[in-house]
Formats: sequence, C-alpha cells, structure tokens
Amino acid sequence: MGQLPNTEIYVDISHFNRAREIEHTKIFRFSSALFFLNRDTFKESFFRQTLKTSYNVILKEISKNQITRRPIKCIIIDCSSMSYIDSSGSETILEVINILRDLNIYCYLAACTATVMGMFERTAFLDDLPRCMSGIFPTIHDAVIFFQQNSQ
Repeated sequence: MGQLPNTEIYVDISHFNRAREIEHTKIFRFSSALFFLNRDTFKESFFRQTLKTSYNVILKEISKNQITRRPIKCIIIDCSSMSYIDSSGSETILEVINILRDLNIYCYLAACTATVMGMFERTAFLDDLPRCMSGIFPTIHDAVIFFQQNSQ
C-alpha cells in the first residue's frame, strides 16, 4: 500500500498509480478473517508481499543466525479489513511481530476493528506484545508518523 500525495489516505499501489510507498516502510493489508484455517496463508502472504521472500526462508535465516539486511525498517499491518480473528489468529500476528523483532524490523498494527481488539484483550496478546518494536495505532497514518518521528 502507498500514500496518496498530500493526504493521510493509504491505498493499494497497484490500483492507484499516484500512490507512493513510504521510504523504508511496507504497509500490508490482509482482506480476510484471520483464523486457524488460514494462518499459514497469512504468514506466507505477509512475508512474500513485504520482504519478498517466503516464511520458511525467514525462519531458516533466524535459526542459522544469518539474517539478511533489508531496506525495510518498518511494516504496518492494516487490520481494518479483518472482519474476524480467533485466538490462533492473534497468536499468528504475535509470531510475525516476534519474527520481525528478530530481524530488527518494527511492526505496528493499525485500524484494528472492535472484533480484533476484543480478541487481543481476551488473549495474552496485549501482554506479550514486544513494546520496544511494536504498537497499535488508530490509523495507518498515525503509525507512519510515529515511526518517522522515532526512527531518527
């Protein structure tokens, strides 16, 4: 996803040629519910779209402590399209955030629906969220601004 010039609006860059990606930042939108049946699809899609590699390659890098330097410093997960999430879905997001932490990449969640936030509150998600490398923001733009102001 990218930002439309001079706005706080973020859209799919494949549909809006005026939208521009934010430097060192990827914005990922998963337009589906996230639950136990599609958690692997989420992880694979996430890593392919944001870091241009597979989930398994990332795990191998971490296990061998041979982490590839990447130009991406922050990934924002747009949760506005997640109509439903179960406990395994919240575990999946936490797993992704922890993997990104190991890669020294910040991960922020944005525009979480009431359903998503409710599941985060009912599980240990909020307690287990690594505060130094992640956070939850009301909008994508809030997350972008926070990262830009704190990455200097």
